[in-house]
This record gives sequence, C-alpha cells and structure tokens, in this order.
Amino acid sequence: RGCGGGAGVRGTTVTGAAGGGGMTDGFGMREGGSSQTVNGRVRSVECLDGTVSVDVEIEPRFDYGSARPWLRSHAAGVLSAVAGDDAIVVYANIELTIDRDASAIGGTHHLRAGEVFSIVMLSQAAHQLDVDATPDARSLLAETVRWWTEWSAATVADGPYAERLRRPA
Repeated sequence: RGCGGGAGVRGTTVTGAAGGGGMTDGFGMREGGSSQTVNGRVRSVECLDGTVSVDVEIEPRFDYGSARPWLRSHAAGVLSAVAGDDAIVVYANIELTIDRDASAIGGTHHLRAGEVFSIVMLSQAAHQLDVDATPDARSLLAETVRWWTEWSAATVADGPYAERLRRPA
C-alpha cells in the first residue's frame, strides 16, 4: 500500500483468513538528517480489521555475521544486542524475549482491529550504550515519512528507470 514517504519508507498490507493488517517501515530520519542521522529503523504494525498474529524476529548480525551478539533485556520493551564495538537497542511497546540459542529477540503478538504496535531499533557505539532513551515511535515515523517525502520530491531523474529511483525499496 502507498504510505507516502518516498524512497526510505515502505508500506505493506496483508490479508489473512482472520483479518488484515498494515506495516509501515522506514530508515529513521529527522530534520538535518544528512548530518544528524537517527541511525535506526522504525516499524509500526496495525491491525486494520479482524485479528492478526504477528511474529517478530530480530536477529542482529554484526561484523558480516561473524560475531555472535550479547543479548540483554534492560526493562520492559528495552533490549540490546552488542558485539565488539557495535550495538543496537530495541525499543518496543510489546513484550519481546531473548532466544540465546538462536541469538535472536522475538515474540508473537496478537492484534485486534485498530490496535498498533511499534518497534524502534537504534544503532549505537557499544561503549556509549544508552538504554534510557525513550523514542516516540509514532512521532519518529511521522518525521521519517516527512523527511523522505521531501528528499524524494527533490530527486531529479528521467529515463526508463526514473520511477524506480523514486519509489520505496
């Protein structure tokens, strides 16, 4: 589905036997994005009708998959993965658990029509790990869509592949 947002945001709609849902996913951006990046990803999942079950699987892979991350839970909805000098912090408004055997963070969440959950994943330096931040996924996603829409509108392209350059990945 079209969600706006240009090249850095993608919207997807799925329908199943019990209901349907939509997901909006983007590379987080904000004002001054080229010099003050968010360094993360924001995802919002919404049940549009009926009920949907959503499996969340986050399998961080550092150093081209050669480093197995150290996974930790810091507080409700705040988890981290660290390997070497790299880290990601996962902020979610749903319950996620750690599967140490698979080096993964995940869970299954059930939504009814109108319910939404969000996940924000931020890349950080391991020695500066900040798990106390509380990113507002909704406003970050709105700012991300606005930023990428403006960026994409400024894209000048012509020829047979022009439309592909402007649309989401």
